[in-house]
Amino acid sequence: MKNFLRSPAAPYIFAIILIFSAVFLLFHELFFGQIIATNDVGTNDLLFFNFPIRVLYAEALKHGELLQWTPMIYGGFPIFAEGQGGFLYPVNLVIWYLLSPVGAMNAYIIFHALFMGLGVYLLTRLITSNKLLTIPSAVAASICGSIIAGHTRHLNSMTAIVFMPWLIYSVELYLRTKKPSRGLLFGVLVGLMFLSGHPQYSFISGFYAILYLALRLLFEKNTRENFVKKLKSYKIIYFLLFAIVVTVIIIFPQIKSTLELVPFTERGLDLSSQFTGLGSMPLKGFMTFFYPYYMGNAGDASFEMNDVYMFWEFFHYTGTIITLLAIFGSVTMWKRTEYRAYVIPLVIIAILGYLLATGENLEVYKIFTLFPFTKSFRFPVRWLVGTEISILILSGYGVISLVELFTKKVKSAGKPVKKKGKSSEPQIKSDNIIPLNTQYAVAIIISIAVMLEIYIVAGKQVTTADAGLYLNPPSYVSSIKEENKNVPVTRLFSLSRSNYMIGAYMKSRGWEGKHDLFSLGDKLVPEELGAYWGVPSINGYFLLVPSYIYEVWGDANHNGILSKTASLYEDRYFRTTDKFVKLSKLFGLKYITSVWSLPQPYIKAFDSLGVREYVLPDTFTKAWVVPKVDGFTTASNQTNANALINDDFNPWKSAYVDGAPPVLPTDSRIGSVDILKYSDHSVKLRANAPGFVVINDTWYPRWKAYIDGQEVPVYKTNVMMRGVVAPREGTIIEMKFDKGNVFIFALISYISIFICIVYLYYEKRKSAEIKV
Repeated sequence: MKNFLRSPAAPYIFAIILIFSAVFLLFHELFFGQIIATNDVGTNDLLFFNFPIRVLYAEALKHGELLQWTPMIYGGFPIFAEGQGGFLYPVNLVIWYLLSPVGAMNAYIIFHALFMGLGVYLLTRLITSNKLLTIPSAVAASICGSIIAGHTRHLNSMTAIVFMPWLIYSVELYLRTKKPSRGLLFGVLVGLMFLSGHPQYSFISGFYAILYLALRLLFEKNTRENFVKKLKSYKIIYFLLFAIVVTVIIIFPQIKSTLELVPFTERGLDLSSQFTGLGSMPLKGFMTFFYPYYMGNAGDASFEMNDVYMFWEFFHYTGTIITLLAIFGSVTMWKRTEYRAYVIPLVIIAILGYLLATGENLEVYKIFTLFPFTKSFRFPVRWLVGTEISILILSGYGVISLVELFTKKVKSAGKPVKKKGKSSEPQIKSDNIIPLNTQYAVAIIISIAVMLEIYIVAGKQVTTADAGLYLNPPSYVSSIKEENKNVPVTRLFSLSRSNYMIGAYMKSRGWEGKHDLFSLGDKLVPEELGAYWGVPSINGYFLLVPSYIYEVWGDANHNGILSKTASLYEDRYFRTTDKFVKLSKLFGLKYITSVWSLPQPYIKAFDSLGVREYVLPDTFTKAWVVPKVDGFTTASNQTNANALINDDFNPWKSAYVDGAPPVLPTDSRIGSVDILKYSDHSVKLRANAPGFVVINDTWYPRWKAYIDGQEVPVYKTNVMMRGVVAPREGTIIEMKFDKGNVFIFALISYISIFICIVYLYYEKRKSAEIKV
């Protein structure tokens, strides 16, 4: 046993065992098929957003296709370009292809929790030169606030956060070797963060890593060179150049598509500070590092802020033990020459993270408006991740300081410690003074104390439930799914679901107890979850929603013209108008789920404790031919959307297009359209009359149309639909989603990652051979 404890691999084995133990303690029910069921009051980002779109992605993968467009949400949506699905992130490709949906979701969370712990361990071990006393930091990292509660519901956010310690680790490797080639590793890590689907956290993590690099050079020991000379001697420019080039190559296939979508969305506009400053942490928020419920607990409905979902954004709890160890380590190591170059940068990042997180309360975060795309970032509190990661790493110094303090007391009881040179600081090496068995004991005891403390204080935030409670569809879904089995002709609108969930939250006093009411709310068919069940929806819950969609159907920040066609009376009755019915028929909206009562002509077809499904009894068609087309006189989607509810607009006799209207055949007439073939990325139809073919699927510039093998224009029709001119009766029109060269660029991206890793491995082996 003694030989094993002294082996180089032993500390790593103990670290992995303890990290895994912590993750298993908190997430053990995920290993047995349960799911995380914490809600965000009005929605549930994990189960109603992240999970469903990844299932759609997985189904496409298993058919040999990369999903870029889905007709199941918003009448059609560029799901790949939106980016949050992380469709090119390698981990997603593997686990969602190989595992069941629930298994893949749980494996994703568990893997990244372990990856976080390992990253903090390798980094803290490297900068403290201690392989054992840094294990508690890693244990805390694997179950810290961002993992345990803060972002398990946002898989893409969690992934980008997890990579931050690895980024700093790559910077530290570079500083120790002075090899600019380490920029390849940095670029690979940043590229993977972006591919995981969260640009904001990717930028934040990348910024902190570069800041750490600059501060490390600034406070580096044993050198009299000024800062500029250091930058030159370390060849920083080459390191950054390698990093930038590799990052761009890796993220290009994703960022290219996303940048095409952004101009159509709210993020492409000038945003108010009210929007970008949403999620500013109160100045007293730092107290949550000592006690996460200092401002209340959303889990039991005691959170003091109105925006309950901010509870998780603020949740960066690392454990009181770890926080106190970090403070103790910072104070004791601040002036010690062997540690100050590491401690000072981390303390600065910790303080800066807090200041930036206060957002509108101090407005420090606004310095980043100098970077164009950061102007659209919300939730300044996300900068707090720098404080969280810094505390975790600094706690390693705290453990070492405790060991050294104990050693000094033991030493002072015997012969005095000799001083070296003019320094009054004893030159203590814990590895040499404290017996190895004692070091293992200290590491294990503190690690167990840390994981138990976090589990006892914050473990209840990992609320789980049987998968079927949330993911089994209501009975009426099967008939809707069967109706749309081949072609999604009829759609569903989920009405009042957010209101219901808020009410369920208040009645249940959070969700640390029973989940019956939340489960019942699933029968209202959340937008993306409906897509998972095979139910096409006209509404959705995405970040980058084109304005021509939300100006009609609305979203979280806009009402759309829909609000002008109906009203709510006494919080119980949803009053519709003929205009609402016209919009419904125009977009194939046959089904509405609601806790509110709907009047005729809607018929109640399902009722479960007040959660209802209504049906519009009518004949619906997906495409038709009109003989008349007018052009909108303005480019404003908001203005143009009002034309759809004008009394003089009959959508089955005429259509509007953006810009100049096309010239139609002289014999144009009203007619029907047959859908010959329909899939995610292509539509084939036959016009049974000459004229203008309207298909009520969502327009997007990547949709191309072909007649007799020749490309013809696809017009943005009726604000958000597609339209094509049929020159004659019987015209066959093929519509295809232009996938661009995503596959080729993705292949280049993966090859670049592979080449970088192989080269770095070869370089390391070569350096090892030279040393020998």
